[in-house]
Amino acid sequence: MENIERNERRKDPRLDFKTPVQFVAESQMNNAQIEDISAGGCRLKSSVPISKNSPLIMQFSVEDSDIIVKALPIWEARIPEEESYYVGVMFTDISENTKEKLVKYVSAQIDSSAK
Repeated sequence: MENIERNERRKDPRLDFKTPVQFVAESQMNNAQIEDISAGGCRLKSSVPISKNSPLIMQFSVEDSDIIVKALPIWEARIPEEESYYVGVMFTDISENTKEKLVKYVSAQIDSSAK
């Protein structure tokens, strides 16, 4: 289970998952990369800073399904050697269908890596 990171604040298992993401923040379209994901949020790597508590609309793909969620950045850390930022994001508006897809995908990936 090396792909799972746990923190007391997290309710859902987290999976290393690298995929491009587009997001709108403060009326600006941006591109970033998801670094890891759970049904409750993800960690982004972005070339632009994202203000904490600035609402986002995110779009990305999981297994050929387009996912669109509203989210809220809850922490940010600068990566000096890359001039980029890690941003912890909590999903704030996610449909039950989308959440179920993420739960199933993350669980399946964790189960297959544990074998």
